[in-house]
Amino acid sequence: MKKLPIGIQTFEKIIKENHCYVDKTEIIHNAAEPQPNPNLTVGKGGLSL
Repeated sequence: MKKLPIGIQTFEKIIKENHCYVDKTEIIHNAAEPQPNPNLTVGKGGLSL
């Protein structure tokens, strides 16, 4: 079973030491995108939170 690369910062070391690599690029990209605020509404009285 492969080990988790806790604290390892380089891809080279992850591969050399047979650690498990998880690509989190899409997760980071999705987290960085602006998200709509579900609590922000505009009604007759104007903007409310």
